[in-house]
Amino acid sequence: MTNSPSLLDDLGFLKALDEFDVPLLVTPMPAGEPHWVYDPPPPPPPSLQLAQLALGVIGVGLMMGLGAACAALVFEDQVAQILR
Repeated sequence: MTNSPSLLDDLGFLKALDEFDVPLLVTPMPAGEPHWVYDPPPPPPPSLQLAQLALGVIGVGLMMGLGAACAALVFEDQVAQILR
């Protein structure tokens, strides 16, 4: 395998990347430096994280309730004996 030049050093390639809606996660560096540096996306605001957590808890609770209701319908004879 031969060492080919990096596409991140090609200005035409970088201009083509700018046409996409996806943000560029790499930053070109001068020669002799590393070819790229990772720029992580900013963290979401805390209110969004709390909303996602609440939605997950509600979803799990809903699924548990639906599962219990389905089990009660399938085993209604045993449930009726327990409730007597």
